[in-house]
Amino acid sequence: MSEIGTTTEPARPMTGVPCSPCSSVSFSPPNIANRRVTDWGAIRADTVHITRRERFEYGYQAPCHLLIAAERSERDAGETLIEGLPKSSLRDLSRKLSFVPAGHRFHGWQAPRVLTRVTYFYIDPRGPQLDPELRFSEIPMRPRLFFFDHDLWETAQKLRSLTENPIRTAAICPGLSVALLHELVRLEKTVPRARRRAAASRPGSKGGWWNSSRSISATTCPCRISPSWCG
Repeated sequence: MSEIGTTTEPARPMTGVPCSPCSSVSFSPPNIANRRVTDWGAIRADTVHITRRERFEYGYQAPCHLLIAAERSERDAGETLIEGLPKSSLRDLSRKLSFVPAGHRFHGWQAPRVLTRVTYFYIDPRGPQLDPELRFSEIPMRPRLFFFDHDLWETAQKLRSLTENPIRTAAICPGLSVALLHELVRLEKTVPRARRRAAASRPGSKGGWWNSSRSISATTCPCRISPSWCG
């Protein structure tokens, strides 16, 4: 299997909507995917439709976290790897979540059984919409491949739906963005006590994020959407 690198530029954004500095998941061949990109500042959604049932490859590595929500994805063959985890050849990926921490490599290939629909959420851990009291950028996120968490899934799906309904975006986007980030923090709070102590003892760490009740600011979420499909 040949390997592909990541794009040096984000997926082509909607007209007049500036994207975050994170790169996007790249595909080979590149014209196999149609994409709808919506930028909310600290979070950017990239809804991808695979248009042909032929083998394709994908890859990503960037300074942003990547949450993957596969609404419809089945493959006759293929492998997926997130740096730090064993590779997986799971065939039915529908309703599966994956999480790629910032800086980790994500790549794979598949021969699709159905036309894949997946949404990528790029999360800038140092985004301007994040309450500094939460210290989101200090949280040592773990890689996760093909898992399911009901609350995180439902929140991701509600955010995805906003990319198709711009009328509702301004009123709903801030709260859902907050909820998505809090769900990710909740998952990390399940780590063993020993790991919590190790994180708290790092130089410069105040050790408070594990039990923090601080909120992520929702008042400044710049929800910007003007849907268009990108080839």
